[in-house]
Amino acid sequence: MKARQVTGTLFLLLVLLASTVQVAFATTAMFKIYNKTGGQITITLTGPKIYAILLKFGASNVEVERGTYNYSYYACGKTFTGTVVVKPSSSTLELPKCPVTAAAATGSTAGTNTIQVRINNRTGVKLWITLRGPATYTLEMLSGLNKILVAKGTYTYSYEACGKTNTGTFKATSPNVELKLPPCTVVGSDGEKAQTLRLKIQNDTGANMTLYLYGPANYTFTITPGVNQVYVVKGTYTYYNYTACGYTSGTIVVKPQQVWRWWCNN
Repeated sequence: MKARQVTGTLFLLLVLLASTVQVAFATTAMFKIYNKTGGQITITLTGPKIYAILLKFGASNVEVERGTYNYSYYACGKTFTGTVVVKPSSSTLELPKCPVTAAAATGSTAGTNTIQVRINNRTGVKLWITLRGPATYTLEMLSGLNKILVAKGTYTYSYEACGKTNTGTFKATSPNVELKLPPCTVVGSDGEKAQTLRLKIQNDTGANMTLYLYGPANYTFTITPGVNQVYVVKGTYTYYNYTACGYTSGTIVVKPQQVWRWWCNN
């Protein structure tokens, strides 16, 4: 009876010891991030370890080492930073929704009766556009879709792209009306217009990178962390890319439905 009691006590001691060892080695924790920015982004966590995490819109559960982290991510046209503590119990981080840009304006009606409009920059380059109407705006347009607030009314616009000044008229009279800035036209050696394609570039390096393309047309892009869409002429290019990880060069053939991904190896 005594021997059985000693054996039972020893067994219980071993179970408790095994549980303690298991808890001691459990240094990671689940961490929930709510991405409300409206798009896919990459967040960088720097602390006990370094993580570059691709976040889709909505909630994501990630497993990281417990501890205090500095975080940074690019969204809404700027870089956000902060600090978060990942605890053994549930920890969360909320990335707020991007506001619609209220464009700085001049004119007697600036700031009154505004409306949201969309400017779809498909030229393949970042540019400045000037809108003149009820108010006057000079706006920086990134490649892809841009959303802004302007005074309601009819505007003339002008912008430099594709080696010339482009002008036209734009009616900002209904919500989410879209102004499309077309891709630059390139004429091949055979006299035919070259086909322009949308190229998705996934930047998982955790920082901005500068990409140069030389081929059927020449381009310079600033690629922010996350998913970027640019428009380039179909064909073969020599590229030079400057990233936080270093410099690289090579050749790429731009084809339909193509996604080009960049990340750091270390």
